[in-house]
Amino acid sequence: MLTLLLVLLGPAGAADLPTAPLSLGWTLSGSWPGSDYGLALASAGDVDLNLFPDLVVGAPADDQGRGRVALYRAAQQGGGYTGESWTTSGTEENSGFGGVLAGGQDLDGDGFTDVAVGCSVGTWQVSVYAGGEGGLSVDPAWSEDSGGGTFGRSLAMPGDVDGDGYAELVAGNTSLGDNGQVLVYMGGHDGLGHSAVVLSGDEDHPVGAVVAAAGDVDGDGLADILSGGGPALETPLAAAVFAGSAAGPSPTPSYHLAWPSGAQGFGASMAGVGDVDGDGWQDLCIGADGIPATGGVAGAGQVLCWRGGATGPDGTPTWTWADPVAGTMAGRAIAGAGDVDGDGFADVLIGRPAWSDDQHLEGGALLLMGSAAGLGTSTAWTMGGDADSSDHGDAWIGTGQAVAGLLDVDLDGYTDVAVGVPNVGADTDEGRLGQVRVYRGQAWAPPTGGGDTAADTGADTGDSPAPSGCGCAGVGGALPGMGWLIGLLALARRRR
Repeated sequence: MLTLLLVLLGPAGAADLPTAPLSLGWTLSGSWPGSDYGLALASAGDVDLNLFPDLVVGAPADDQGRGRVALYRAAQQGGGYTGESWTTSGTEENSGFGGVLAGGQDLDGDGFTDVAVGCSVGTWQVSVYAGGEGGLSVDPAWSEDSGGGTFGRSLAMPGDVDGDGYAELVAGNTSLGDNGQVLVYMGGHDGLGHSAVVLSGDEDHPVGAVVAAAGDVDGDGLADILSGGGPALETPLAAAVFAGSAAGPSPTPSYHLAWPSGAQGFGASMAGVGDVDGDGWQDLCIGADGIPATGGVAGAGQVLCWRGGATGPDGTPTWTWADPVAGTMAGRAIAGAGDVDGDGFADVLIGRPAWSDDQHLEGGALLLMGSAAGLGTSTAWTMGGDADSSDHGDAWIGTGQAVAGLLDVDLDGYTDVAVGVPNVGADTDEGRLGQVRVYRGQAWAPPTGGGDTAADTGADTGDSPAPSGCGCAGVGGALPGMGWLIGLLALARRRR
């Protein structure tokens, strides 16, 4: 048995490795025409404790804007996603239910992760669906309506901010207080309560437009919260990190992330991205999509990242990547991709929804790789929507408006990612079904000499891509690494 294990863990020769760190695994298609399926994505964690991570997809324009959310439960033995296992719908027209999603954390300590759903347009309700052996609950286990403002337009599950063993839910509201607020609903044995801990910004650090799980940026073992005032602000202001503590999250910003000059659209997206340089501290990234607050021509999108440390992140970015092509809206969405190639460094996935490559306004996504030197500035992988806006009612395809890291869907030792492609499937805006494309991580051989691997690796490439709506791609590809064993043992321990 040990001999077999050593064989499985043995390195592959570089000549045998693919030249990109991601390949297409599964393509999921929506079932509801004109629904904006794929406009919101989130890792659901493991809602059913089958040891494989699950995915939630929003379709906020379904049924006169009532919106819908679909859950995909990963099959065992590396089968990936085969179809919706659960759906739920909003109740009010033009609410955009499902336009905001958060998941991957256990709010009530039962071992199953939970999912939160917000409305992106006209309703201010947030609902939590509890995980269980059969998947997510039919009815919400918890819901809250703030009564107005922008409540629920931004959601995050940061993890355990106070060390009590239960994860928390965070919702932003820019309409509360003088400079916005972040509302933290604390987890517990009976789930979330309805009395929120209020975190406030100040005139230099407005908050609430975007909230994100920061990870543990200062190494104290407690989760932290990242928030900002959004990209529409005309005056350069900083984003804020609220540190976790045994007494709960800091009510005022603990650390400030400065808005660098020229980063138009700063704060369009935010994410804790893990440890990109392997120094033991978790890092943060903020997207700037290039859109000026005062209007005008879109500039180059950027992603700005800060290294974590014992005293928190520095005020100015440690690493900056700028899109060499202006007007792509790169940075509109970002996500921590995990370690897609198994080299020990976290990687970063970036949405690029207005990109035009072979097809006009097809949109796309790209991957930046972590390393001992930090986040690389050359793209290791790109993909495009593979559809032209002229063939889809002259609307942009919107690929990359939502991206997500998914942990290791097929348990092969490499983390996987998802990219939303909402405007495909018909030649009219009303008929489009939308897609979500799931890409599998793998060991790879970087091209000699470095540089930007700009070739489109969309749905028409990769290792035997599964047909739309099918999760039947084989495991194949990368050999298992120790991460596979560690993850399996950790999850098995949770089931006792």
